[in-house]
Amino acid sequence: MAASGHFRVRRWALPIGRYRAFSCPPVGSFSCPPTLGYPIPGIVLVQQEDKSYLVLDGQQRLKTLAAFYKGLHRGKEFALNNVAEQFQGLTYEKLSPSLKRMLDNSFIQAIIVKGDRSDASAESIYQVFERLNSGGTQLTPHEIRVALNTGALVSLLSELNQEVGWRQIYGPVSLRMRDHELILRILALYHRSAEYATPMKRYLNKFRRDHRDLTGLHAVTVRDLFDQATMLLSQAGARDVLRRQGQRVNTALLEASVIACMKLLDLNPSATVDEVKAGLSRLVGDVDISRVTSAGTTNEETVRKRLAIAAKAFGVV
Repeated sequence: MAASGHFRVRRWALPIGRYRAFSCPPVGSFSCPPTLGYPIPGIVLVQQEDKSYLVLDGQQRLKTLAAFYKGLHRGKEFALNNVAEQFQGLTYEKLSPSLKRMLDNSFIQAIIVKGDRSDASAESIYQVFERLNSGGTQLTPHEIRVALNTGALVSLLSELNQEVGWRQIYGPVSLRMRDHELILRILALYHRSAEYATPMKRYLNKFRRDHRDLTGLHAVTVRDLFDQATMLLSQAGARDVLRRQGQRVNTALLEASVIACMKLLDLNPSATVDEVKAGLSRLVGDVDISRVTSAGTTNEETVRKRLAIAAKAFGVV
């Protein structure tokens, strides 16, 4: 039933998102309704350009059913539990022939959402997901963004998120993809800061749509600039400088620092650790920097002021 990272339901290939925020329910009891002949709740699919279908709502249901058919869940035998006594402990292989046929002949109703490449269509699908995103563990805006949009840009963000310098500054990988989202913010503001407008969520959605396949972006240049900038910042002591009183890194300050350092390297590829350290010192010593990195950090005026302070500190005005 599952192959090469896709679930196949009849003739549909359903890409399943790499990142998951949900925690599994009592999966053994989930497979009982179809076994007993009750319908499975419907799913919502988005038709992609290659005619495959992205699971917008119902991923957990499909994965649970796939695990029941396979007989394994997280490396352990998948047996029914929290069910009527006559079904307790049953696996798919232990079902009677009639119960297997009943389960195999069950159907899942699907609503298929079709869109085009327009901003309005993409934003509508995003909003549909937001409204469906009301389960126990709700996805963040960026988790939704990644779930709905695969492509070269998302792959690049994942690669950059593993860069040594970046990890040394940011710290452990965020389970909710906050580091991944911050890199998207950095790239968007590095390339198109003049277009920034609130809300940040919509601005990032548009940037991701426009550059989904890296159109207009040079992946090698972006990767090199980001890698060099974060490594120089790390060597210049950014990990400690960008933290306040031992807390987590100040993301607004980190964002501005990386963008300014990337611009510095764009102008001067041979910039040194000492130059970057001096830029960091000027940045955190600016009289206005606390105001634009502590509250309302996505406000349009605040973003522009923060980037301007960082650019001046690193000498790239």
